[in-house]
This record gives sequence, C-alpha cells and structure tokens, in this order.
Amino acid sequence: MKKNLVVSVALAGALLAAASAHAEVRHVADTNEVAGTVDVNNSTIGASLGHWFSDNIGASIGLSNGNSFTTTEIRGTYLIDKPFDIARYPALPYVGAGFISISGPTYSFGGASAQSKGSGLEIFGGVQWQTPWVKNLLFRAEARFSTATVDTTVNFGGGAYRYDAGYNNVSALASAVYQF
Repeated sequence: MKKNLVVSVALAGALLAAASAHAEVRHVADTNEVAGTVDVNNSTIGASLGHWFSDNIGASIGLSNGNSFTTTEIRGTYLIDKPFDIARYPALPYVGAGFISISGPTYSFGGASAQSKGSGLEIFGGVQWQTPWVKNLLFRAEARFSTATVDTTVNFGGGAYRYDAGYNNVSALASAVYQF
C-alpha cells in the first residue's frame, strides 16, 4: 500500500526533474471533462464529471465501486503553471483537496447486521499528460491521502462491535480523461 504511493511519488518526481519546460499546453477554461479512474490500492474503478472554471481551477464529482466499497468524492483541483514535456507532449502537475464518503456492504442475517462506512477530507497531487493521439485526451497519475476511517459495525445480541473494514487511506490512482 505505502510502497505503491512511494513508487508513484518517485516516478512523478523523476518526471518533473528530468523533463524539459518547453511544452505547449491546451487551455481548459470553461471546459468539461469525463474520466475513468482506477484506484490501485483499493481495487476500485469509477467515473467522474468535472468542470474547469479557469485554466488553473476545476471541480469534479466522482463515484467508484469495487472491493466491496463504494466511494463518492467532491474535489477541487489546481493545475500548477509549470508545464513540461513527456515524450514531447505537454504535462502539468496538479494538487487538490476534497471530501470523500465511503460505504461498504450492509448485511443482515438471523438477527445480526453489519454496515461499513466512513468519510473525511482528502488531499491529492499528480501529473496530467496530454496525449499525442487524441487532442482532448489526457492521462493522470495521482497519489491521494484521505482522513476517512472506514469502520464496520456489527450489531448482534444487543451489542455493537467495531472492526477495521480494510480501506486504504493512502492510494495511487490512474485516470483517462476526455475534455470537451
């Protein structure tokens, strides 16, 4: 889990350090986007919708599912004005913050029930790269930290028992994004 984050951060840092700063970046002010996302650490896949209010500030809402978890996110993103080239095409670093809500499965059997849920703030950062194949297609690599604690509460025999549901607060994400 933390190993994937360290690898993601190291790769992003190496790309930033080794890349030239001569990229031509497409302007995104007043554009929308749809994205497909994979959370490597939590084994979830999802989609998001976003809007860019300027060339630097955007917001999005996303929904992911997998590994018995459903996540809903509301995020604000800031593109940093330090473009560089990856394979001769522009890339931009970004940072952001948001709110994440996580729910797990709910079970009810023979007088016992269980429910997993949690929510909290998240911070994230990464690099987005404009592809050479399709003008409006981007790929993003991101590291995310969430303050959410996902507990499972089991109610049985008049008592409530809690245990950790196994959601990873530190994760690496990969996205394909189409802007229009």
